Amino acid sequence: MRMLVVSNREVNEDASDENVFGEKPNLMGPGEIRLAWAERTNDEWNVTLVDEPAEIDEANVPSRANFHEFRNKLIELNKNCVFYIHGYNKSFKENLDQSWEIQEYYDVAVVSFSWPANPGGFILSEYKKAQGIAEASNIALDRVFEKMGRYFRSVASEDCNISLNFLAHSLGSYLFKNFISSPVFSDETRMFDNIVLQQADVDNPGHEWWVDKLR
Repeated sequence: MRMLVVSNREVNEDASDENVFGEKPNLMGPGEIRLAWAERTNDEWNVTLVDEPAEIDEANVPSRANFHEFRNKLIELNKNCVFYIHGYNKSFKENLDQSWEIQEYYDVAVVSFSWPANPGGFILSEYKKAQGIAEASNIALDRVFEKMGRYFRSVASEDCNISLNFLAHSLGSYLFKNFISSPVFSDETRMFDNIVLQQADVDNPGHEWWVDKLR
């Protein structure tokens, strides 16, 4: 099954592989997102960027048609779904590889949120820069969750065997924390059956004040 990728990375419209998304934030800002479909064949990636019409209205929103297609495939194949946020210093290709491994090993479908976590430079300055990008990416994550909440809403009612699950690794949990702590958060996590913060790169002191907001 093809993976659905949502990213606030810079976009290369001419590419059709792991170079579709780059290592810098979207030129229109870190809150801007684009969708793509990704599939690996013989260790090579085929990534198809979802076209966006010149004028977008309620009838032709690209995310609606593509999230509906993904949702219908979940129901058809009776697949559970994992929404995955990768950690620090991951290129877009590394993110694709990780997401594919999750999908294949656990026999689930994956929606991958790919953020520019590999800005380059000396390690300490790069890490601080990546933290800043993670903080600025909370608007992008909010937009993704808003769309998923709207377009995935009926999955559970149509087939109770399908579950939606959230997984964040390392600095991906820091990005998630900043989303939870921001004014834009409004209990969007209620759509998930399970939330896993794996090797979370967040401070232990005071964690309860934002973790307790999860629903």
